[in-house]
Amino acid sequence: MKLLATLILSLWPLLAQANLLISPQRLYFEPGQRSDALILKNISDSLQKFDIRFQEMAMSPEGKLLPLPDTPYSLASMVRYSPRRVTLEPGASQTIRMALRMRGDLEEGEYRSHLVIRQIPTQQQADQSQGGDNLALQIRPMLSMSIPVIARKGAPDSSLAIEAAEIHPHHVQVTVSASGNRSVYGDLELVQQQSGQATRLGTLRGVALYPEVDRLTFKVPLNRPIQSDAPIEILYREDPRYGSEREVHLQLRP
Repeated sequence: MKLLATLILSLWPLLAQANLLISPQRLYFEPGQRSDALILKNISDSLQKFDIRFQEMAMSPEGKLLPLPDTPYSLASMVRYSPRRVTLEPGASQTIRMALRMRGDLEEGEYRSHLVIRQIPTQQQADQSQGGDNLALQIRPMLSMSIPVIARKGAPDSSLAIEAAEIHPHHVQVTVSASGNRSVYGDLELVQQQSGQATRLGTLRGVALYPEVDRLTFKVPLNRPIQSDAPIEILYREDPRYGSEREVHLQLRP
């Protein structure tokens, strides 16, 4: 039974990619923006059903998103969306339309909730799971994905820095710190001068820190070898689509 559970968990990322495409993977209401949309596309070869609900989540010191019963900076009650349950034929898409109405009495800061898309078993999937005597054939994992939905009141801000870095055989370990009342989101890049040219050694995209954590450590995979005769420039670039174009640097000697 333990081996079966391990197998299912190892397959989870493949199932997530095989069943559903979500765009965008992050929703940010810019100041003054009142509406947005999320697109779901069934990229499997069978009918799929999904339930869509808000869930409060917080980032742990290890960078994992954990469910919360409530938070004073919840956005869920200020966002209306439709539909809340969808059935998608193979190759079909559905637009989830969202409307924001922020309360006037809110204090300055970033408000966030996570939209969780959970797969619902179809009748065919339910029938298949009930058949057979083998327990391994009866347990079918259901897809679950979450999308952060963010809006800001006033002009919340945060500091940002690369604190430390360490070279490993196949990656560079980078610690990023941030503090303040808004999240940061961007990409980490490793660049080194090689043969007179700036050479990108590795990239890690979608690096996020939420206000509840002050630092996280990430592994940036190396796709080119490091040379010993020049420093490595480590860059964190915030994504301008989410409110900032900041860039911070750290030099690391091999």
